[in-house]
Amino acid sequence: MSRGRFDDGVVEGLLMRGPHYKEYQGGTMTGTVAIPNTAHSVLVFDPGGAARNLDLPLADNLVNRGRVFWVVNLADAAESITVRHNGGATIMTVAQLKIGIAMQVGTTGAPQTAGWIGSPLP
Repeated sequence: MSRGRFDDGVVEGLLMRGPHYKEYQGGTMTGTVAIPNTAHSVLVFDPGGAARNLDLPLADNLVNRGRVFWVVNLADAAESITVRHNGGATIMTVAQLKIGIAMQVGTTGAPQTAGWIGSPLP
């Protein structure tokens, strides 16, 4: 049995869609960061001295069907990253030196059900 590699879109049998090939987007946050549709799936940020907001793109955009974002918080102190629905409701809060995963859900037959779900990992 062959194992998937990260760069072929399979991680432990999980199919991931979107630009995620060995690259990431990130840096030090100075305020709210809005993630564009073209962002890589791995988001690595240092909140830069305060709690910050990270806004995911619109979930009902066809480009985002099935997208997964991994949010990595590299804070050097107790600074959290609140991941939100395109500037709206909170999806999850990622604590210092933790990782969270957000996934776009919904169906093409019922676009009104599109949204983001997420959870910080222990």
